[in-house]
Amino acid sequence: MKIVFIEGLGAKPYTIKDLSGSLGLGGTETSMLRISRELAPRHEVILFQSGRKQRETDVNGVEYWPLEDVAKVEDADVLIILRLPRILKLHKHFPGAKVFFWVHDDWPAWPKWKLRTIYQWKMHSAGATMIAVSMFHQRQAERLLRPTLITRLFRKQVKPPTFIYNPTPEVPSPVDDYDPNQLIFASSPHKGIKKTIEVFKQVKRAIPEMKLLVTNPGYAATEAVEADGVEVLGVMDHDELFAKISNSLCYFGMQTHPENFGIIFAECHAMGVPVLTTPIGAAPEVVGDWEQLVDADEVERIIERIKRWRANGRPQVSSHDRFETNKIARDWEMVLGLLD
Repeated sequence: MKIVFIEGLGAKPYTIKDLSGSLGLGGTETSMLRISRELAPRHEVILFQSGRKQRETDVNGVEYWPLEDVAKVEDADVLIILRLPRILKLHKHFPGAKVFFWVHDDWPAWPKWKLRTIYQWKMHSAGATMIAVSMFHQRQAERLLRPTLITRLFRKQVKPPTFIYNPTPEVPSPVDDYDPNQLIFASSPHKGIKKTIEVFKQVKRAIPEMKLLVTNPGYAATEAVEADGVEVLGVMDHDELFAKISNSLCYFGMQTHPENFGIIFAECHAMGVPVLTTPIGAAPEVVGDWEQLVDADEVERIIERIKRWRANGRPQVSSHDRFETNKIARDWEMVLGLLD
């Protein structure tokens, strides 16, 4: 089967080789690369990228094409368009393909009729099924796709959305020796760095030995932080980042912006590192343990929990089978209708 992915946001070309680098790839791009690598042995896979100028094929057989060459492909069995409703129109180049719209971004909790109408109109025109990245995200998508008066009037209703988790990468094995005084924040700054720093300052007053490392994926810069015990490391390649996480007591993120999946949570667990974060978005679903979830304004509970983890041992966590790449690739084949 021929599977085509179309990505219309990236400013630079990237391939599977860039998964371990510091190119600044987000969860959308890394997930697409990992899924493509798993599908390539059984299917023909082409990735169109907006930031690419030349064609390339990697060692797994995945082909990378410039977006401007989209009309040069002779149809496809499956077309997966990422994120942008405005590029759903590219489905016209693939008249024989089943069309899917894979989204990672979020919308207002109760989106207004205009936004809902735009999504539904474009998806109906493409005959697309939306794929979200968690059950939480799927519920968001269901609200987005509730029919509006206009879509009812013009019969533009769309198919119900589904979801497939993002795959976690290979990470180092859990270690017994770690720094009980080290916390780490490793998400995009807009998802809660200010609140995280605010809460950490109070943690630091209560437990002077504590320190907080701050990194980010690279697609959004972290503002300068002046706070005792906070070290801003910036963008790191995966091996360096995973080493820092493995050496930490826990991931510490007082998220104010919901994670639609939260791959960093799954990565930490796979390394045996617990998470201390807020119970918003997909965090309860992915973390799965209320011992690791706490409201960001309940600072005394946060401090008590850190003290307890330092003194009595932190929660025992491990990788989740449901997020493993092989399992996720089979989920994709099932949703795409590629399994016998």
